[in-house]
Amino acid sequence: MRTSPFPPEVRESVITLAETGVSQRDIAGRFGLSKTTVSKWIIAARRKGRAVPVPTDRTGVTVLSGDSKSLIRLRAEAERRHVSPEMLASVLLATICADDLFNAVLEDAW
Repeated sequence: MRTSPFPPEVRESVITLAETGVSQRDIAGRFGLSKTTVSKWIIAARRKGRAVPVPTDRTGVTVLSGDSKSLIRLRAEAERRHVSPEMLASVLLATICADDLFNAVLEDAW
């Protein structure tokens, strides 16, 4: 079995920083890791249900808001798909826009 040459505390610190929005490049530099290693650790954390935001164009912040029942459902579906809730919300929004599904989604909302 392969073991990581880095203590688990380093990996946890990397994921914690990523969850707060610190860039992978900055994290890699801070810990003396390759960006590839940081990226792999973040992907693994997302698959385990950690809410690590997906990098954006750095002009905005990913924020999820809504009623607690909807957010619980979103988190459950994201976990089932091994992505963060933010990633799932982003994909849902992109799909609605790309496929012009506004009326289908909002028909009963108003």
